[in-house]
Amino acid sequence: MDSTSLLSFICLTSSADVGIIIGLGRVKHLKTHKLKGDIMKEGHLINKINRLIPIAKATPMSEFYDDDSTGIWIRGSEHSYKGTLSYDRLLFEYYLDDEGVHPDLAKIVEDANWMWEPYDSGTLMLYPN
Repeated sequence: MDSTSLLSFICLTSSADVGIIIGLGRVKHLKTHKLKGDIMKEGHLINKINRLIPIAKATPMSEFYDDDSTGIWIRGSEHSYKGTLSYDRLLFEYYLDDEGVHPDLAKIVEDANWMWEPYDSGTLMLYPN
């Protein structure tokens, strides 16, 4: 796929599973799933993540870009966290592709009908689905 095609690529897996990619670079991850209710509001999801996984340091994306962007920046994505696992691992491990986000954080994000996407190899962003 050339860079022009990548600028506006739409992936439809079924009528209930829809994902949209709009970007200038290579997309590392897009996970689509059936929506199970409403999309959680940004502020509510930030509070939930910070309550359940304080090391994540979920922050409005507007602080990352210094504008009015919608989304969540996981400032603590390079910190180790055990959670429900039997071992510590990073909240975000870029090189693990689809398994890159810690399962506890991934479940919170999916249940809120949001999706995750790396900004770079050490920065994790969340967007409403």
